[in-house]
Amino acid sequence: MKPHIFAEVSDGKRDAAPVLQQALDRRGEIHIPKGNYLLGATLRVRSDTTIVAAPGSTFRLADGVGRHCRNFMITNANPGNGNANISLRGGLWDANNAGNPRGPDPGNGYFAVPLDELDFDLLAYTGVAINFTNVRNLTLRDFTVHNPSSFFVRVGEVYDFHIENITLSADTILPNQDGIHVGGFSERGVIRAIRATGVGVPNDDMVALNADDDVERQLNIGMRRGPIRNLLVENIAAEDAFTFIRMLSIASPIEDITVRGLRGGCRVHGINLNNWRFPKGVGAIRRVRFEDIELAKTRVNDSTTAIVKISLAIDDLEIRQLRRAKGTLPEVKTLVIDNHKNLNLRLDGQIHAIRSTGGFVLADRDIAELQLDSSSGDDVREPAGVGDA
Repeated sequence: MKPHIFAEVSDGKRDAAPVLQQALDRRGEIHIPKGNYLLGATLRVRSDTTIVAAPGSTFRLADGVGRHCRNFMITNANPGNGNANISLRGGLWDANNAGNPRGPDPGNGYFAVPLDELDFDLLAYTGVAINFTNVRNLTLRDFTVHNPSSFFVRVGEVYDFHIENITLSADTILPNQDGIHVGGFSERGVIRAIRATGVGVPNDDMVALNADDDVERQLNIGMRRGPIRNLLVENIAAEDAFTFIRMLSIASPIEDITVRGLRGGCRVHGINLNNWRFPKGVGAIRRVRFEDIELAKTRVNDSTTAIVKISLAIDDLEIRQLRRAKGTLPEVKTLVIDNHKNLNLRLDGQIHAIRSTGGFVLADRDIAELQLDSSSGDDVREPAGVGDA
């Protein structure tokens, strides 16, 4: 499509979605020149499409577009049967959460009544800005996402995917603003160079790997419970994140994950493997590596006292070079394990056998090297240091 066609709708006032959608429907490589593009509808990307937005290009979701669970700023065209070979690069994507509030979400009340008694609207707007579901060979890179009503970027059922050099920004802070949210059936991926700017951003997890989630909730409509495997997550930075890395598993496995290069400050946890509303000790998390972590935790309350929190079942965990950054309050624990499992723990050369009833707390020091494995419990003894090391 000729550049002057884009120029006619690049003033930020006219609805640019029809012209942009016409270009996307042609597939191939689509170059969008610098301009301000108002989106009066969701952009839907077919297979074998590469979108390259020029530096200085901005996209803003028009007021009232977020009415339905299939409304986003941009998504793949066929989440049911799947798409392949999609790439999105460049631009600032403003989801305009003030003009597009997400649908009612009883989950914000942490389920004071049973889940099956909550009044969910299964067609309501999720509040997700960028969404790709059921895609093979997906690349998302070199852009900024601004002011989502819930997640900045959400992917699920993605294979061979690459998410890199993404900036998260918001001047309206809302609950559940995950940065990069990965749902079930996602494998062989790289999430790299994700940064959040400003206080309170993101107001949930920088990177969430949620194999099992409340898929009935508004923000999770379209996601499925399933395995997450073979991911590299590296170079994640935030000034004031809620949590840096979140893993949530009940029965679906999270396996073969490497996380390295975490930098900045967090309000809740740096690494969060807690059970949320589920029983402690559920989960199937295996072969996870954390390396080169330097985080400050500057807030404390009764439920968020640790940089690393583990309440889910996990086997074969390694943490190497975790440092408490300047600004971390002395009462903040480095590590709390309370997953009701018998565990074998090697911490900086010392061996600890952890009873399921006792748990483990590392109070206020760095971790040079930690290895954690499950134990049959037949030879577990109560070692010195369990409960407060």
